Amino acid sequence: MKALLTTAALFAAALFILDVPAALAQTTFDAGGDGSSWEDPKNWTAGVPDEDDLVTIGKSYTVELDQGNGVADSLSIAGELNITGYSLTVDGSTSSSHTITRSVYLRDGSSSLVFTGRNHSISGSGGAIIGEHNTAMIDDDGSSRQLTIASGFTIQGALTIDMSLVNNGTVLADDGTTEGSRDRLLLDLGTYTGSGLFEVTRALGGNPVYLEFDATGVTATGLATGFTVSPNGTLDCETTVTTTKAASLSFTGGKIIADAGVTVTFN
Repeated sequence: MKALLTTAALFAAALFILDVPAALAQTTFDAGGDGSSWEDPKNWTAGVPDEDDLVTIGKSYTVELDQGNGVADSLSIAGELNITGYSLTVDGSTSSSHTITRSVYLRDGSSSLVFTGRNHSISGSGGAIIGEHNTAMIDDDGSSRQLTIASGFTIQGALTIDMSLVNNGTVLADDGTTEGSRDRLLLDLGTYTGSGLFEVTRALGGNPVYLEFDATGVTATGLATGFTVSPNGTLDCETTVTTTKAASLSFTGGKIIADAGVTVTFN
């Protein structure tokens, strides 16, 4: 009887273990190598991040991803991450909730932050993803994923968002470093909802700035805070834009453009 009970207990324990989710591996930037490179394994407590890792960057560190593409499972960034000429793909298979309390920069037109695997969310009061070129990308690599940004978080600058977005924070089109005729934050494909603010402004001396909705047949809805259009800024609607929660429109000298056949409604 004792042997039977022991076998049964072992079998039950094995089933319990199989039901426990895999623990999230972690690697933390400690600048033990060259002090800045993402690609230097000596800069990380558990080597260069792979697709299973929670990547942690403390507030005293600036990390450069500029020698090859990077991967991670999830992000916890209190410092600064600069992506230049390459992509960082975040899978989120174990955890798709990320915290960024400082900045991730997309430094040129070949830089991208790619969210795959599942829907993702980013929180972090005062945190931001900042683009510095019109063709820098926040992307889902064609996997039809959704990105939610929380109150207090900002996506800003000159870049393209090529995935569905729930904006509960701020999307701010302002001066990047684009050398073309205008800086542009382009919302391309997907849906755009949430309770946050879409704002278009321009610093003195900068290029004209455009916040463009360019997703045929898709409606930007549910924007409780609404839109702010400042002088020399343009809200360019190439698809239907509708606010449905008594959103405000603050208009102080910029432009609102609606393409032929496009309806823009501010409730």
